[in-house]
Amino acid sequence: GGDIGGENNSNDPRGTALNLVEPSVRPFVEKLHSSDQQYDKIYGKFCNEIYELQRKLHADTKEIFKTRSGIYCNIPDFWVLALSAHEDVKHAISNKDMEILRYLENIEVEMLAPPKKGFTLRFKFRSDNPYFDHPELSKTYEMDPEVPTLEPDLISVSANPSQIKWKNLDPRKSAMVDGPGEDDDDNDDHKYKHRPSFFHWFTSIDIPPPPEFDKEVDEAERHYFKMIREALAADCAIAYAVKDDILPHAVEYYTGEQTIIASTTHHHQNDDNAVRSYVEGRGEAEDAVDLLKVDYTEEEKRRRRDIERQKRAYDEFLATPDAELITKMQENIREADLATATTHKK
Repeated sequence: GGDIGGENNSNDPRGTALNLVEPSVRPFVEKLHSSDQQYDKIYGKFCNEIYELQRKLHADTKEIFKTRSGIYCNIPDFWVLALSAHEDVKHAISNKDMEILRYLENIEVEMLAPPKKGFTLRFKFRSDNPYFDHPELSKTYEMDPEVPTLEPDLISVSANPSQIKWKNLDPRKSAMVDGPGEDDDDNDDHKYKHRPSFFHWFTSIDIPPPPEFDKEVDEAERHYFKMIREALAADCAIAYAVKDDILPHAVEYYTGEQTIIASTTHHHQNDDNAVRSYVEGRGEAEDAVDLLKVDYTEEEKRRRRDIERQKRAYDEFLATPDAELITKMQENIREADLATATTHKK
């Protein structure tokens, strides 16, 4: 998952910590800090080179993916089956989502050009898609180029379009049936209840800066930052599953080969009929995978629980009234930052 914000320069945590060190050893600690800075400089160069290698890999394989895109369209339901076979993605896909994803024509990744760091995932839909007119839904992840780390230090998670214009009922909502006189205005959230959907993922996340070093954080803010972290973790789990796992080896997820590999890795018996049923589309993809009846290890069970917890947190963050509270809190934070900046200028 991604970290929230970058390094905090508004205070001096190092100086504060150094003052707590025994005076007799402070000169040695300062030398170690100097050594750290030398290491960070080399490590930062290494991280930038890794990113450039990723961009080179993307450029060198562009023709391969272009050739593949012409083949995918000949295989019905290719992408919905491939996506539904990945452990980190299938839990986010509802039955309604599967109907919509049948119109998914291709998925592409684009690496951001320097000085930016990050990538964009593009989901391209067929023109006969009856659910919305957008030819493409995309999600962009931008990392802080100044932070030397191989872990994504996110500064921006943005969706385009910012709002999907649904022709029919939004799959993230279901109609409320308790009460007379309800109309069909699907823009009125009071007349609908939210439900889990893969399309919650096509939502921007406003990443706040971390709290100041010496600022007291109350319980509401602590809860807010916790929700943001968990939402980002769940969001990035899907993004990196698509980018690094599914896209390079999409056919292996479509055929069920990756399901077999995952199962045999844990030394379990596989049911070939279940995989065949999965490929041919008899029943829901998730049900077919579940027919494998894998007796998961405790570590795998824990990992699955973590994924489910992150997904629930993500759904809560994007699809419950708490989202309104978070939005309001973000506005308050911006107002406070603006007031602070104005004060400093004076």
